[in-house]
Amino acid sequence: MSRDARVAPEIATEMALVYAWAGEHDAAMQQLATVVRLPHGPTFGELKLNPRWDDFRGDQQFEQLIAEAAKPITF
Repeated sequence: MSRDARVAPEIATEMALVYAWAGEHDAAMQQLATVVRLPHGPTFGELKLNPRWDDFRGDQQFEQLIAEAAKPITF
């Protein structure tokens, strides 16, 4: 994150998706939790509506991450 604050959250989000597809649910949630409140991290709309995240629909931890993404980013 310290090397490129703009691109790193996007890469971390994609890495979370790779973890999800590989069946590493906990690793995916942990990865998303680190970037959900950062600028250029996954947005509320992306997490809520993008079919790439359908595997996590209904998961309590994922729903909490969606709620976190809905909050305004503060610096």
